Amino acid sequence: MLVLAPFGRDARVVCSALRDVGIHALQQSSLSELVANLNDAAAAVIAEEALVHEHRGALAHWIANQPPWSDFPFVLLTLRTVQNGPALTELIELLGHVTVLERPLAATSLKSTVLAAIRGRRRQRQAEHYLLQLKRMADTLERRVQERTAQLSEANKRLREEMVERERTEVALRQAQKMEAVGQLTGGIAHDFNNLLMAIIGNLELIARRVEDERIQRYVRNAMHGAQRGAKLVGQLLSFSRKQRLAPEPVDVNQLVDTVAEMLSRTLGASIRVDVVTQKDLWPALVDATQLELMLLNLAINARDAMPQGGLLTIETSVLHSVPEDLRTDLRPGEYVSIAVKDTGTGNATGCSGPSL
Repeated sequence: MLVLAPFGRDARVVCSALRDVGIHALQQSSLSELVANLNDAAAAVIAEEALVHEHRGALAHWIANQPPWSDFPFVLLTLRTVQNGPALTELIELLGHVTVLERPLAATSLKSTVLAAIRGRRRQRQAEHYLLQLKRMADTLERRVQERTAQLSEANKRLREEMVERERTEVALRQAQKMEAVGQLTGGIAHDFNNLLMAIIGNLELIARRVEDERIQRYVRNAMHGAQRGAKLVGQLLSFSRKQRLAPEPVDVNQLVDTVAEMLSRTLGASIRVDVVTQKDLWPALVDATQLELMLLNLAINARDAMPQGGLLTIETSVLHSVPEDLRTDLRPGEYVSIAVKDTGTGNATGCSGPSL
């Protein structure tokens, strides 16, 4: 408890009376000293004359800048016994939370007023404590909300990635199922057709042995040549439908592309033209020939689906002396043989590459 009564014995009397009831009272020598100690005090007893004869700016500033929970209690001792003049009213407005006691005063009134002021200040301190707890709780809640929001955002990101991956997998599965169906159909047809060709070739060989007429022999040779080309085509169809393990070997990519293009020109329909552009003296590549043929067939089927009204399918071979920027995460540095498959339908161009020997 701070006591400021600079004249007479008032300060000593007030401090003595308060100490009798267990209140720690400190006498202040000036208004500036009192203002400096207000933050550590529970209340203050101030004689009116202590405020009349000193500059009150520092006190007014301290009162105006109290935290929201604080309303510091003052006890003002005044000699006005008849009426409150303008000066006293000004002091009451300055102090705000103030209790006015007129002198001479009874010790009981002083003690009761000061105890009430201390209890009020104690409740303010409790309110401060509760506000600090609420602030900590609010900060904790906000932090938890931010953490939960970040977790939900990460979960949503993973969910979107999983949805994209699932869609990609479903597309790949549908394509694989389509290719499996194509392979099964192709294998069945090719097998039956191969049996017919074997019968035709066998009969042509018998005719060639028994007929000596050169004109007929020429017809037989032409028929045999066509049957053998058909047998070669059937063999390619059977290789497409056959499931086998990867067996990389040196492959002449230009020759393979020419063979596949010849087959595609017959199977894609008259509305789609197959054009082959090969690089001269292309290196051989270490690939599985059957799988490469299947891949080209797959791309050709996609191109046909993208060109329902017909169009141009181009297969082009070339050499890559360095790995393109967009493929550096998938390919090791080196030189590669490239096969580009392009069409004039909707969608993007597609290509593949294999390591050179």
